[in-house]
Amino acid sequence: MEHSKVYFCDFRATYHENLQQKLTRLLKTAGMGEIDFDKKFTAIKIHFGEPGNLAFLRPNWAKTVADFVRERGQQTGQLFGIIIHPERWQFMRLQPADDSAPAAADDRWGNAQWLPLQAGRVATAETLPRARLTLRFPDGQAWTPGEQPDVLIFPGGEVTPFQLRIDAATGINVDAQGDSQPLAAREQP
Repeated sequence: MEHSKVYFCDFRATYHENLQQKLTRLLKTAGMGEIDFDKKFTAIKIHFGEPGNLAFLRPNWAKTVADFVRERGQQTGQLFGIIIHPERWQFMRLQPADDSAPAAADDRWGNAQWLPLQAGRVATAETLPRARLTLRFPDGQAWTPGEQPDVLIFPGGEVTPFQLRIDAATGINVDAQGDSQPLAAREQP
């Protein structure tokens, strides 16, 4: 059995190379540049952290990894969406309808239909039995949970801007370019 390679990177930065540049060099050295990301959906798992906890992946580190992956992959041309209900979420993919499928009552997507994204190595759906999701849009648009995606993820990386919270805990704010920032926990009355 072949042993795994372990890579070490200290946290000392120089004026020649900052920590994000070191992370990029580490990703290349570890062989991530050799992975075929062409026409593949890639998820990068991040954790919001918990109130008072500093042990979480900060957004600038996740951005470095996302930029590295984005540079090595080509756009797939597929449209993805996320359906969000107060107690669950589901990733969806817009698929061309086959000729045998009945015509959809809502034809705003043309001859295509939203289908659940098939689970692979990443979670594509989750039910939260003891938590409530709250979705807000910066333009004030009302959130009406349904079976059409609330958030769209376009092939070029653009995203429907939104804020998502779990109960009153921390959350995430995502802008139209797909850049995200953590939201602080709400004050409890």
